[in-house]
Amino acid sequence: MARDSILIYFHDWTASTPSHELVELKVYPNPMTDRLEIRLPEPVNDEIQVVLLDQLGQQVSLQTLRQGEQYIEWQINHLPEGTYFLQINYQGKTQTQKLLKMSAK
Repeated sequence: MARDSILIYFHDWTASTPSHELVELKVYPNPMTDRLEIRLPEPVNDEIQVVLLDQLGQQVSLQTLRQGEQYIEWQINHLPEGTYFLQINYQGKTQTQKLLKMSAK
């Protein structure tokens, strides 16, 4: 794969098999320049809220994957370079992933 990506897994630790995956998200590219993409291997069964936070933890943008969707593309060329955090909320669980924003060459 030509671009770096991040896989984010949500697990149901209360299930009889603790490794049971609820959802897998692919986030790329990282570092990002003008856009950020989030993909799921199949349409989501429940709403997933995706929040982009700056270094201070302030919300920069919010997107929601609704039932039946499996793809988000964010245009982020207006954001300054720096460190951001992608917070993903799904079925009462939260995962946070660090992302880098660089200027386009």
